[in-house]
Amino acid sequence: MDIGFLGQLTDNGAGPNFTSSWVFESAATPAETRPDTVNGLSVSSLFRFANPGVYRYPLTVSDPTGNSGVASTVNDDLPAYLVIYDPIGWFVTGGGWIWSPPGAFHPDLVESAGITGKAAFGFVAKYQKGANILTGNTEFQFKAGNLNLAGTSYQ
Repeated sequence: MDIGFLGQLTDNGAGPNFTSSWVFESAATPAETRPDTVNGLSVSSLFRFANPGVYRYPLTVSDPTGNSGVASTVNDDLPAYLVIYDPIGWFVTGGGWIWSPPGAFHPDLVESAGITGKAAFGFVAKYQKGANILTGNTEFQFKAGNLNLAGTSYQ
């Protein structure tokens, strides 16, 4: 199945002959570059993933004078990742942590303003043999705030 990708750009006056390329890369699969031509102020591409994995997909756009920019995040601060899985025999798992700064835990309560620390998360998802419903679990723990969220089903 082909998956569509769309990127938007701004023009500082150097256009209109922009070029672009997506790079699809994962730890388990060699990086694959997909050159595209910008149409107006957008670039779109279809890509078919040959293997399951967790992929990064940075987009590089260049103008005719040789200036270029790379987009590799969403909402300007979160790394852009795409999870491709095989429902016949593969699973996906992941985890990590974030730092919760002062005032982030419960901004409406003065008594929680000083609560800081690591918040850990993890997940696993898999199709069971012969099933077409995804199973797994997700957990988020913030021990400093005595918070533990657990999910046991997916939609």
